[in-house]
Amino acid sequence: MPVAILDACGIVNYSSDFSAGTDNFVETVENPAIQLLIAGNVDGIGGLDDVLEVTIKDLGGLAFPTQSFENSVAPADVTGGCTYRLYFRYRFNGTNVGLYRIIQASLGGTVIEVDGTIDKAGDTWYIFNQPIVAGDTGVLKFTLPVSPALDGDIVYLKNISITNVN
Repeated sequence: MPVAILDACGIVNYSSDFSAGTDNFVETVENPAIQLLIAGNVDGIGGLDDVLEVTIKDLGGLAFPTQSFENSVAPADVTGGCTYRLYFRYRFNGTNVGLYRIIQASLGGTVIEVDGTIDKAGDTWYIFNQPIVAGDTGVLKFTLPVSPALDGDIVYLKNISITNVN
């Protein structure tokens, strides 16, 4: 039976590559008062190179409490209803004013809590490593708290991977 499930789900082995850019991560346009500036190939972050950097830019006006960024290209082979392992490393800039957590991640619309309402310390690499049952699409999305506006606050991500769970 596990072989039939794996065959129905297909083989997914996505690993991020930020050595030449953002690896197709883009801001989702849902918060007109906040912009996320996304850059890849950032080096020297806590001893690591080829890191994705996400910086909050306050554009003024009324801000929604969250803002997200996503990749809909690389994990496109995931199948709804199948279980995958989502792994990534993340770190918050130690000079941040208020961004010290990733609220949640989602795969195909299925949401899994990362830090929820618990803040982390800055300048420390953290590891997220959890199974997740994918929803109906292959969009990998991360949601950050951004209200009150946290202009200039930064989160870094590295080694994002999605693999089948046997």
